Amino acid sequence: LRLASEILAVAPDETSALILAGGAEAAQRRPVEAWSHYKRLPPPTTPSLAAATCVAAHLRFFDLLHPGDAERLYRDVLRYEPRHLAANSGLAN
Repeated sequence: LRLASEILAVAPDETSALILAGGAEAAQRRPVEAWSHYKRLPPPTTPSLAAATCVAAHLRFFDLLHPGDAERLYRDVLRYEPRHLAANSGLAN
């Protein structure tokens, strides 16, 4: 988390650092802080962004109790990759 924070201090929109920081916060069971990073991600147009967006959707649904936001995020991934397993599975929940 420290490395990601240092990178974000210099380059606040650095995608890799946002993903790393969001994941670190989520692993420490701090969903609000994790969302503060994930919500700044660009649209899911790469495999890594699609995966991170699915993690963010899961967080919004299960930890922050915002199912509408989770659905929107999963649908964003499916616009990029219609057969994305995690996004389709997330929508099925």
